[in-house]
Amino acid sequence: MTGTARAELGRFAQQITEKTDWHLIREDIEVKICRGPDGSETFPLCRSASRSEKEKAMYERCFKQIEEGLQSLGRRVEKSKKALDCAQLERQIGRLLGQNSRAAAR
Repeated sequence: MTGTARAELGRFAQQITEKTDWHLIREDIEVKICRGPDGSETFPLCRSASRSEKEKAMYERCFKQIEEGLQSLGRRVEKSKKALDCAQLERQIGRLLGQNSRAAAR
């Protein structure tokens, strides 16, 4: 999702999380009509339980990869007989987080 799209969604955060006015239009898909901030535009908001499950699974997979990568790096540090370069370890952690950016922020 682009930064612009994320900012647009941010304007509707409260309306998205409200439990009222959602209409089931098809199994697993709900729609809500929202007015723009200035009232001149109308937007349809859609949500899907299966999409939420997919996003959750993707996040969990990324989180698991980060966790496994950090454990592997930790084992390597523990087994090392000589001092490791801190900058190199930081780059490896950065690369691991970059490869799993969905979960890196958390």
